[in-house]
Amino acid sequence: MNLKNFIIHLNTQTKKNILAHYKTTGEEILQDLGNIDYFFGGLGTTGSARGTAEKLKEKNPSLISIGVVASEDDFIPGIRKESEMWEVGLFDKSFYNSIEITKSEQAIEDMITLIRKVGMMYGPTSGSAFSGILNYFKKIL
Repeated sequence: MNLKNFIIHLNTQTKKNILAHYKTTGEEILQDLGNIDYFFGGLGTTGSARGTAEKLKEKNPSLISIGVVASEDDFIPGIRKESEMWEVGLFDKSFYNSIEITKSEQAIEDMITLIRKVGMMYGPTSGSAFSGILNYFKKIL
C-alpha cells in the first residue's frame, strides 16, 4: 500500500488536541461560569481535560485539577486506565492534583443517579466523572 496518498490525522495524539480545548471548551466554561475552583476530567486521550484545565488555571491559578480514570481491571467507554495514558503521549501526571480511579459498576450507578436527579441523559463516562467527584470529596471532607 502506498501511503503517500493518505493523511493520518492522529488528532488524539497531537498537542493541538490540548490547544483546541484550551481555546474552546475552557473559554466556554469561563464565559458561562467564571472562576472555577475544581475541575474533574475523564481521561481518555487527556487532551480535552488538559486543555480545558490549562485555560481555567489562567483565571484561577489555584484551580484543583482532578483526572478520572478506569480501574486497571475494568473498562469504562470514553476513559482509559492509568496504565494506558502513556499510549497517547499527551498525559502528564504531574499536571493533576489527583487521579481518581473509578469502577464501571459505580459509574453506571452514578450515571443513573444523575439521570434521575438531574433529569438529563448521561452515559457511563459522565457517571465515572461523577464517581470521581464523589470519591475525591469523600477523601478531603
